[in-house]
Amino acid sequence: MIRASLSTRTLTAKLTAKAARIAAAAAENGLRARRADPLRWRLPRLLWPLITKGD
Repeated sequence: MIRASLSTRTLTAKLTAKAARIAAAAAENGLRARRADPLRWRLPRLLWPLITKGD
């Protein structure tokens, strides 16, 4: 049987960090959309917030 090696606290911290990255990308994307900034379609951190390293 395979056992998970993450504790609940560690898992919660990782999920919280991912949610924060998604929220930050969504907020910046919304701001750029209101300004009609075409750069929002070229920034990897906005298109794939969980895959890219960010800034």
